[in-house]
Amino acid sequence: MEKQRKEYITLFYPNNEKNLGDFLETVSIIMPVYNKGTYLKASIESVLRQSYPHFELVLINDGSTDNSEEIILQYLATDARLRYYKQENKGVAAARNTGISMATGEYIAFLDADDLYKERFLEKMLEAINDKNVAICNFDFKANDKLTKTKWTCKEGDLLVDYIYNKCVPNMNCWLLKSTFISTYELRFPTDNSWGEDQSFFMKVLCHETDVTCANEALTIYNTDIPHSLSGNSLNKLFEDIAWLSEIKQYIQQHVKDQDRQAAALYAINTYKLPALLIYRLVMNKGLVEQQLYAESYNRVKQYINQFKFSNGLRSVKLFLAKLKL
Repeated sequence: MEKQRKEYITLFYPNNEKNLGDFLETVSIIMPVYNKGTYLKASIESVLRQSYPHFELVLINDGSTDNSEEIILQYLATDARLRYYKQENKGVAAARNTGISMATGEYIAFLDADDLYKERFLEKMLEAINDKNVAICNFDFKANDKLTKTKWTCKEGDLLVDYIYNKCVPNMNCWLLKSTFISTYELRFPTDNSWGEDQSFFMKVLCHETDVTCANEALTIYNTDIPHSLSGNSLNKLFEDIAWLSEIKQYIQQHVKDQDRQAAALYAINTYKLPALLIYRLVMNKGLVEQQLYAESYNRVKQYINQFKFSNGLRSVKLFLAKLKL
């Protein structure tokens, strides 16, 4: 890390005569890009406008076929803080993993190529993380060019169970992680499924960190205007839900040593998280797929749905009402 820090300072401050200690922390912002030409300029600009300037923006082109590379190369020629890598299409998880491997900063953050940082994101997040390993913030939704604030309150401390229960729901763009923390626990995004890779990654983060800090304000903008295809809501994702949460349960059993904490996390998955994912996906697909296929899919996942319990307050009540629609 010290060697990388020297290289960074030499690159951006070639004539300086200061000691390394005079420089503030560097942050690696990882941005996977796949056919995001419509939104990419705004996302990059939101990084370049940061009030805290000591960052590198690591852009991973995951086999884009639109004008994304052209846009990236334009910015690459004008700002030395941008780094670029192009790979064949492997999926967003693999692209983020490539970015983690390339990162040289003391901290790592993520930004999807259709979302935005507010101007003081890095500044506020570095203040929040202080000397800890993990910090989160809140976010706004952008829909039809209108910003809507999220309703949850940013929390601190041990967030594993709250994250599973959706009581604390920072999205991909709302995290700042210490690089040494990521390397110590060899944290990477799972690449063997197309759904849940972000939640899987951050559940593993929270398995290892019980002292999360928070910048309790909306510092990122999540763009919900992106069109979503029907295939994104395929019934096949029922079985991906089961697969990635089964893998997480095994991870919790292996890495969460406090037995009460482990039991609470597993209970939250079994009685709320997994039933919720399955129930809501079935409800959204009802009437959209052939009736026999729907019935067969329901019967295959019914054993997991039946583990539902009223373990999560009002959220469980809403889930029970949704369950009645199956």
